[in-house]
Amino acid sequence: MVLLVLLVLVVLVVLVVLLDLVVLVLLVVLVVLVVFCFSWFLWFIGYINRIFEKLMYHRLKSFLDKNDVLFKAQYGFREKHSTQHAILDTVNIIQNNMDLKLFTCGIFIDLKKAFDTVDHAILLQKLDHYGIRGIINDWFSSYLLGRSQVTEVDTYLSSKSQISCGVPQGSVLGPLLFLIYINDIHNSSDKLSFYLFADDTSLLYADKNLKSLEETVNNELLKVSEWLNANKLTLNAKLEVKLCHFPSLSAQAKLFGKYQNV
Repeated sequence: MVLLVLLVLVVLVVLVVLLDLVVLVLLVVLVVLVVFCFSWFLWFIGYINRIFEKLMYHRLKSFLDKNDVLFKAQYGFREKHSTQHAILDTVNIIQNNMDLKLFTCGIFIDLKKAFDTVDHAILLQKLDHYGIRGIINDWFSSYLLGRSQVTEVDTYLSSKSQISCGVPQGSVLGPLLFLIYINDIHNSSDKLSFYLFADDTSLLYADKNLKSLEETVNNELLKVSEWLNANKLTLNAKLEVKLCHFPSLSAQAKLFGKYQNV
């Protein structure tokens, strides 16, 4: 940096000697104007892109709402939906099952880097499946593909690396595209009840017999695992699966009496 400043000073001194001072001042002003205009142009292009992305977001959201595409029990990144709604619905289902003297098994899973592992080809296929076809699908292909990233630490800058998967971080469309990507996970099982908040997934299943409940849940989880593999998503290694029984084994006798021998 110091060498660059010295070089600029040397060039200016040489120009003062060789050229008239007025010409030098005009030259400096011209350079400043060019740099300013170029910076403003880059900022303007980025601003226009942001506006266009928001317009596309509202068009896509309107299409999904009008055609009732998104899974009803998806509570993430949606208006009039929140974690409170997800919790209330989940608790309500468990309480209803207890009133019916049913055991409820809850499986709570967390996906590893879900937003960063979205496969672009699969996402484009799902957009086509839901009706986002033709030129619009080509636009999303252009939006997703060909991106690159660099890492900066202090004054060090890495070389460019191509991004082969994931939705753009910090983007307006990213969360909505992820909801579309994970939208059909509930189709992996016709017995489990799914409650989602973006990538956080709660699975519930109820049965009168604990042994039957265990067998069914294990079989259905295999189907969910197949869906995850097909969509190139993996469970978080630190927090893979949490499984809970409602009511707990210690509370069974109090609630149901000697309900079953398991």
